[in-house]
Amino acid sequence: MNNVTLNRLIAVFDAGIGSYAIARKIADRFPGQDVLYFADRASFPTAARAGPSCSP
Repeated sequence: MNNVTLNRLIAVFDAGIGSYAIARKIADRFPGQDVLYFADRASFPTAARAGPSCSP
């Protein structure tokens, strides 16, 4: 299963820390697969925002 191509684009959306490592693992696991990586660095780090970002 190391040379499997899924015939579909895999997209990874990063809104914090760690998603690049996940995208890299996907690319390593499926070397013939297209992996598209989106990173939201404009809002990074999310902890620096003023006020609560989630309501209870």
